[in-house]
Amino acid sequence: MQSGQRIGHVYKKAMFREFIDDSFQAQAKRPEWLGMLGPIIRAEVGDTVRVVFRNMASHNHSMHPHGFRYTKANEGLASPEQDFGGNSVPPNTTWTYTWQVPERSGPGPMDPPSLAWTYHSDVAGAQDVYSGLVGASIVYRPGELAKHTLDVPAPPLSNLTEEVLTLFLIVDENRSYYINENALTKTNITEGELQVNRLDPGFIASNMKHGINGRLFGNLMGLNLTTGRNARWHVVSLKDSLVASFGADDSEAIARRCYEQSHSTLAWQHPDMGWTESGCGWFPYRLRASIEHQLIIFR
Repeated sequence: MQSGQRIGHVYKKAMFREFIDDSFQAQAKRPEWLGMLGPIIRAEVGDTVRVVFRNMASHNHSMHPHGFRYTKANEGLASPEQDFGGNSVPPNTTWTYTWQVPERSGPGPMDPPSLAWTYHSDVAGAQDVYSGLVGASIVYRPGELAKHTLDVPAPPLSNLTEEVLTLFLIVDENRSYYINENALTKTNITEGELQVNRLDPGFIASNMKHGINGRLFGNLMGLNLTTGRNARWHVVSLKDSLVASFGADDSEAIARRCYEQSHSTLAWQHPDMGWTESGCGWFPYRLRASIEHQLIIFR
């Protein structure tokens, strides 16, 4: 709740967004369930990925991909010895990243047809991520990408596998680029009050946001899957070791009839799940070791 010493539910963020024109004016359509995440970068083993990155934020940023192969200029990882090329892109400038998708990035012989990775800005390490600059990529076996769709529910007459991805992340807004601005502009300090106490343990705790795709308190919409259709569910995590729980409460009979599984994900780990949904209804999707949960609907 917003107050004189609390920021509330609105924070300034910098986020990756996809555009359909080279003037960066028209944003591409995106699945609702992406929440805070940047666009899903999809590729097959053997592909070359090119991303035209325009920095429209107020600090130097980059795109550092996990799982891909790249040259040093395209790594997106800044350091005192490595501030050239795409490793630290200044505001209002553009860099085109070129990444290769090697066989090791894709599914192995015993793996499902696609695997997920993350990407994020890495000029100032965790500060970039906590400011909002994080997304994911999915790597497919050759010939599999066209068989999957991120638009769920899928068209009724198609034979596409529905595919969604959720990122578990505890966002520490205290370490965001924008914490000072948020503390000054997003609180309702009245005349005569003291300024926000940044060292107050309660203030610090209030800025630890336990979220799924950056959304809190059941506000991640669009996780609607179709009964009888194959589905792929990617679970990724950054920096936190957490547990995903699907309908694990014994009192939720409808949820358990649809699907029940708990899955542990360690920091930087990207487990994947696949199934064919046989029941309809709803179930809660929980982030354990946290207070966050979302709602999934099968139609």
